[in-house]
Amino acid sequence: MSHDSLQLKRPWFCLDCEKLFGESYGFDFLSRFGRHRDRREYTGEFLRFATGLSLRTCLLSLYEGDGHPKNDEILRRVRSIWRQYLFGNAPDVSPFTQHACIVEDEH
Repeated sequence: MSHDSLQLKRPWFCLDCEKLFGESYGFDFLSRFGRHRDRREYTGEFLRFATGLSLRTCLLSLYEGDGHPKNDEILRRVRSIWRQYLFGNAPDVSPFTQHACIVEDEH
């Protein structure tokens, strides 16, 4: 059985955007979390990381579509707000929120 990566890769962002909130930013952000980390406070940096992940999911959903125009309308609105935040043109992602749960593999 092959264990090749089955990740779906798309060139969503230019290189400058990748540094701001893309894969290279995510790798740098996650590398700060060790296996035995101390309790950490949520910061704007975490919101930027979570929003970057959510934006990728939003773009994929718009790209693939589900056949429901109402969903696309909502996703386009969300995309606009998240992009404004990620580019520093909005103070937060309101009226939307971001939530995350970190699950660690025991192995």
